[in-house]
Amino acid sequence: MNKSTDRVLPLLFSSVYYFLGYYFLGKAPVYPVYRIFLISTILIIVLLMLISMKWKISNHMAGIGGLTGAILALSFRMGINTSLLIGVLIIIAGLVGTSRLHLNKHNALQIYAGYFLGFAVNYLVLIFI
Repeated sequence: MNKSTDRVLPLLFSSVYYFLGYYFLGKAPVYPVYRIFLISTILIIVLLMLISMKWKISNHMAGIGGLTGAILALSFRMGINTSLLIGVLIIIAGLVGTSRLHLNKHNALQIYAGYFLGFAVNYLVLIFI
């Protein structure tokens, strides 16, 4: 999707489907961290949708940034050393960002903004809730 406004409808549907997953997961006996992760993911998707109404931001980088932020927050909360996993995720994020630049789908600011948005939201939600 070349225009940022083309992304709004797919992001809206994604947020609805994630919310349905959150709702139905609430009826199953699962760890609460899964539901918190879904809430933070819904928040990221809604923010991406709102930003995409005016500006093109990298959804790919928001996804990998969110995963990195979630793993880092969970490692702090649980006291687990995940430095190797975090290193691998940062390398993957670099590869994804480089590919988006190489394909001329985004500029550097859009890539950094997507990564920061995903990382910050997931990290903050999982570290404080």
